Amino acid sequence: MYGAPMLSSLHVSVSTPRLIADHKNIKPAINAVAESNSRARARARTRAVNDGISAIASSDPAQAEVTWQIVAGALAGVAPFVVAGIEFSKRIVRGAEEL
Repeated sequence: MYGAPMLSSLHVSVSTPRLIADHKNIKPAINAVAESNSRARARARTRAVNDGISAIASSDPAQAEVTWQIVAGALAGVAPFVVAGIEFSKRIVRGAEEL
């Protein structure tokens, strides 16, 4: 238990004063605080995304039309990945045959 920070969902507490006095163990405490801050930011972003999705979902679904531009854009976005997948699978098969 000495030197290891104790993490909970609400706060970060240090198990002993030795952690602060021992310069080798300061880094884990700093990393724990940084990790806690990044988790808080991630939760805030998740809440913002969820609020945006719920606002869109509660709006009138008749307004959301799928136009030809959306379909063409989706196909144009997916097509390169399909082609790349086919080409890489050919390369993998060719490499397996050489072994």
